[in-house]
Amino acid sequence: MSIRTKLWMSYTLMILAPVLLTAMFAHLLFHVFAGQWNALRDHYRLDGYSIGDFMHGEMTAIAGLQTVMRDDPDRLLDEALLNEYEDRLAGRRIGIALFRSGGLRHAPDWLDERVIGGLTLFRPEPGETYAYREASLYLHGRWIVGMQYAFRFGDGSDGNLFLLLDASPVDRLAHHLLPWLAAALLASLVAANALLTMWMSRRLIRPIRKLHLATEQIREGNLEQAVDAGGRDELGELGRAFEEMRRRLHESVRERLKTEENRKQLIANISHDLKTPVSAIMGYAEGLLDGVAASPERIEKYARTIHAHAADLARLIDELLLYSKLDLNRVPFRFTELDLGEYAGRIVEEYRLYMEEKGIRLEAEPPAEPVTVTADPEQLKRVFTNLLENAARHMDKEEKRIVLRVMPDGEPGFARVEIADNGEGIDGRDLPHIFDRFYRAETSRRGGGSGLGLAIAAQIVEAHGGKIRADSELGKGTTVTFTLRMSGGVTDTRGGGHETRAHH
Repeated sequence: MSIRTKLWMSYTLMILAPVLLTAMFAHLLFHVFAGQWNALRDHYRLDGYSIGDFMHGEMTAIAGLQTVMRDDPDRLLDEALLNEYEDRLAGRRIGIALFRSGGLRHAPDWLDERVIGGLTLFRPEPGETYAYREASLYLHGRWIVGMQYAFRFGDGSDGNLFLLLDASPVDRLAHHLLPWLAAALLASLVAANALLTMWMSRRLIRPIRKLHLATEQIREGNLEQAVDAGGRDELGELGRAFEEMRRRLHESVRERLKTEENRKQLIANISHDLKTPVSAIMGYAEGLLDGVAASPERIEKYARTIHAHAADLARLIDELLLYSKLDLNRVPFRFTELDLGEYAGRIVEEYRLYMEEKGIRLEAEPPAEPVTVTADPEQLKRVFTNLLENAARHMDKEEKRIVLRVMPDGEPGFARVEIADNGEGIDGRDLPHIFDRFYRAETSRRGGGSGLGLAIAAQIVEAHGGKIRADSELGKGTTVTFTLRMSGGVTDTRGGGHETRAHH
């Protein structure tokens, strides 16, 4: 329900509720004053009286008097005629008073002289023979209501005829009822206003207060407190949007802190990894300078050791440089069509001897039919290299085995590559984060490596428009799967050739 609807409902109830409550209270009062009401009915003989009776009784008599006043006003001087009409009106306690030239000619029995003296006479305007007005007098504690007619008799003298009703019983009942009804109306207004104010306060002010408190919490740096404005109106929508903003901000801050922590850890790891080859290079170089290596064989051994550590150092620097370029989208990609099965077979042959030296059997399972993808061969080779080296680094079985499979993916237009090993596996706590930047699992720290290899592989796969994931069972092995778009799925974003920048 929208706020506008709630406000309209509130305004409507503000009017209807007091009216309904007052009507109910009035009904109750009529029962309380039932005796006076019955007396009033008896006084005016209203039991069984209907509008039809009024139309055929009193209205007919009044219409007859009006006809006489217009057509033959002198007939009103006939006392028998006035008594006849008065008898017809007596059922409702209506009396007739007639004045001629200011003097009283006829009056009902219940009309005393003080009331008669309070009646105001008037005459028709020049040119008029007949005039009418309503009369309502409050004289000496009695309320008299009725109609007054001014006319002229045949001789031109002024005439005034009053049809009068003694409304004093109604006045007395009203004096008893009206204060109670006024108090009931006032109490109903107060109660309706209080209840509706409480209702609107709960529906409008409370959510606003919640949002205000949430804003204060965020200003103080507390992003843990969830916002529950509730409701289905505009404030509810605002509360849900605010909660979504708080949640995303919380995740962003948490991710930033996590990234910062991982970055610090990465710097510490890289510093350690840099220090090891540098220290070795410096030690062997000092040995050469000090003449420790006297024989040609020993000099060659020192030189080879220095070269190996320098190569490790260069590889680590290259990984840092590549990761930085990938992160800034500054690596050029040169896409071409590749037979992925044949390409993966060449990778396996190239690394088979390297793996055998480590005691690892590397196997390839080619697809049943050719699978052609559009990829950058050089960057794709880095993906294979990083994944194979990562798998080899975490082997712990006596019989070590890595299998590389290529096949069409379940998603149309994509090919899938699987690299499965029977190594030590990955802890479930680390598995969702192994492709995150700056992330380095505990086993990676023990096994060496910069911790950038998987992150680089993920960035290259994403730049190809594919996805990468890992499935692992601790102690049994890991399978890393990535997808590549088949031919026609990657286009040149710069409008020329097959070279494009990384994008993710």
